[in-house]
Amino acid sequence: MRIDKELSQPASERDEELLQQMQFLKVCAVVTMSDNNELGYITRARRDAADMDAVESFKKDFNYDKPESGVAILCVCDRLLTGFDAPIEQAMYLDKNLCEHDLMQAIARVNRTKVMKSGYVKEHGIVVDYFGVASHLKAALAIYTATDEKEFEDLSVYFRGLDKEIPVLESRFRRLLQLFQDYGVKQIEQFVQQKMVDEEEEWELVENCVALGAEVKFRAQFDTCIKAFFDSLDLLFNASMAKEYYVAAKRMGYLLMRMRNRYKDETLDLKWAGAKVRKLIDKYLESKGINPRIPPVMLLSEDFPKNLGAHNKSGKARASEMEHAIRWHIKVNMDKDPALYTLFNERLQRILDAHKEHWDVMVSELANLRAAIGEGRKDETSIVHQHAIPFFELIVLEADIDKKNPDTVERAGTIAELLYVRIKEFIMLPNCWQRPDERRQLESDLRDELDYCGIDGIKTKAAKITAELISLAEKRESEIRHS
Repeated sequence: MRIDKELSQPASERDEELLQQMQFLKVCAVVTMSDNNELGYITRARRDAADMDAVESFKKDFNYDKPESGVAILCVCDRLLTGFDAPIEQAMYLDKNLCEHDLMQAIARVNRTKVMKSGYVKEHGIVVDYFGVASHLKAALAIYTATDEKEFEDLSVYFRGLDKEIPVLESRFRRLLQLFQDYGVKQIEQFVQQKMVDEEEEWELVENCVALGAEVKFRAQFDTCIKAFFDSLDLLFNASMAKEYYVAAKRMGYLLMRMRNRYKDETLDLKWAGAKVRKLIDKYLESKGINPRIPPVMLLSEDFPKNLGAHNKSGKARASEMEHAIRWHIKVNMDKDPALYTLFNERLQRILDAHKEHWDVMVSELANLRAAIGEGRKDETSIVHQHAIPFFELIVLEADIDKKNPDTVERAGTIAELLYVRIKEFIMLPNCWQRPDERRQLESDLRDELDYCGIDGIKTKAAKITAELISLAEKRESEIRHS
């Protein structure tokens, strides 16, 4: 960094204005050796850097919530070329000649990879060459032998011009478009370039793109391609030629977040994107009513109906959104009540099979199913205690007990109540799951009750039912403790 002022200005005035510039940056520090003839503002800046322990602060992850708490820019002269390890450093600006060991050591400052706390992965460093070292690279590295150069393989590894990165950016963008085109979305380029005239046609295209995400394979391919594209865009972000990709990046980011929200796939996010790209896309998403920092709206949230209509204009889109929200909810809760959520899953499949292509009817039926899921077992009547119902229903399900046979059902209910009491005794022990002896005793007690229950369907599957009951107890530990 170079700061110049007219020498005709009074020294005090010049120093004050320069300090104001430094104050504007707030995260900039100057590291230099002291000199008897140095200007006042340099002395003050050097002392401030020493007071804030600038070098050590610079090595730490930058806290964007408290931008004045860290150092993001170090201005140095013949310093920190050796014994200085700061993997977080990504950009180095050269405004003086360097050669031989000094040049290699300088380059080495930015060649370390690092995963930032924000999730962003630094995969490369950037050297901005104001002096022109790269134009005379071989001469600057003349100290090294031919054998050394062979070890480096290619000096362009260290200095690669932006002109070589532009084709990479374009290639990655084309690969991203080709992914959608291979899956039948022929107008994807018109969409990302914001050149579609018909709004309804655009909405339909978006829905087709989001629908592709139903396949895990497609989501994985999309995630890989968009990361590569965003990495290249972040590298060239401030170059004039990169601006033509801004709109495409925003619209691709929109598709990514729509897929994340529909399929509740938390691996699809933008935490890994560079700060500049992330800011560009976040602003666009917020204009579309999507907050990328907030997790997808869950099925039973009060905001679900509102969110459903905001991003899905067609009945088909709303049906798809509801279907996948219900599937996700069932998947997450299946282990806590296998019998109940198996019934919900079967009901979901019946709705999808019975109302194919009748989207409005399907949306209505799915809304009823959502309401039923919200109710859960609240209003359910049973021959067993409310908290024992999941265990009773699990036994009925695994033993294939006919619920039309009242005697068998009543006996199964009695067994379930006894087992639930024994399970609760175990659960109330401190750190119960870290007590192997007590756990073995619980398994033995449950198995004995099932073996001698007098119901053939239960006895023949006693071992499996015991394991399932133990697993269910572990999943419902909190509910059992507070029952």
